[in-house]
Amino acid sequence: MTCEKCKKNLDKKSFVVFDKFGELEEPMTYCYECFAELISTQYKYLGDNCEKCGAPLELKTDDLEEDIEEKILWYCCKKILEASDPEEYDDHDSVGEYVIQPEADWE
Repeated sequence: MTCEKCKKNLDKKSFVVFDKFGELEEPMTYCYECFAELISTQYKYLGDNCEKCGAPLELKTDDLEEDIEEKILWYCCKKILEASDPEEYDDHDSVGEYVIQPEADWE
């Protein structure tokens, strides 16, 4: 198995399978480093906006490695991320996206 980006050979425990949030029929395989870079750049924003205020939904992570292990990434209204008191924005959007769709059985 090789990383889609850097073409490094990967062992069974050192890869992340990603289906672009359900867009791909066949998932892509990345090493952790390339996947973390991909998520932090190309997928920093979800592409949707908060229905309440129109602000973009932005990747929220305190520990990207743990989020990847849990196979879910969270995107929140940018106003929530910038707020000193996020509870003020309870009615703004947050969305969890699976790294690979749970109904898919790729392995």
